[in-house]
Amino acid sequence: MDNTSVSEEQKNNLYNELYDALLTGLQTSTLSHEDSQFSAEFILESLDKIDSEDSMLFFLQDLANRWPVYKDTYLKYKDNDTQKQEASTLDATREKLNSI
Repeated sequence: MDNTSVSEEQKNNLYNELYDALLTGLQTSTLSHEDSQFSAEFILESLDKIDSEDSMLFFLQDLANRWPVYKDTYLKYKDNDTQKQEASTLDATREKLNSI
């Protein structure tokens, strides 16, 4: 997990991805009209509270658990976080090996 702060641009990008997922859910009938309203309210209330990548992942996981239509978005961001962690671990290992 990463406690790096989240920029407004990152929040806007996330908002756009969630909006696309909502529309796709409505178009494919995997999200009801009522659930789309509830999830949209949840998204709008939660986005302003996101202040770190950790809180963003927690929000996305909660969102995907409530409405599975958002699962792909959660998995995308979770995968990006995992890749960052692996790269950081690899860099630290390289530094240790170079210092030997």
